[in-house]
Amino acid sequence: MDQMSALQRALDRVGAAAEKYGVQAGEVDASTHEQSTVAPQWRTGWTAGRLQRIFAELAERHERECARGDCGACAGIREGLTVSLASLRTMQRDQMEQWLREGDPSARPRYVSRNRRLDF
Repeated sequence: MDQMSALQRALDRVGAAAEKYGVQAGEVDASTHEQSTVAPQWRTGWTAGRLQRIFAELAERHERECARGDCGACAGIREGLTVSLASLRTMQRDQMEQWLREGDPSARPRYVSRNRRLDF
């Protein structure tokens, strides 16, 4: 499947789910505007981080409400959290490798030490 076909397929699935859950056009417009204020080179990471935070909050809410402990939603949440952690760790690794290549310790945020891997 080519990239545009995959994107259209994802838009169709997400659009159907959004309609089912009552997402309003104004909410999508507001989020689109908010995303457009982020520099293009940072937009994907910003959006991914935001989605992962929302997903983690959903997992926490579901844990409080799930009576079975291993329902279909639990399995989906587990899969989503797996992908989220892998994505965050990859972004972190890529950023650390860039800092090391650039050799500029002042570019490294204060919360990241030289010898510490940030685990989740």
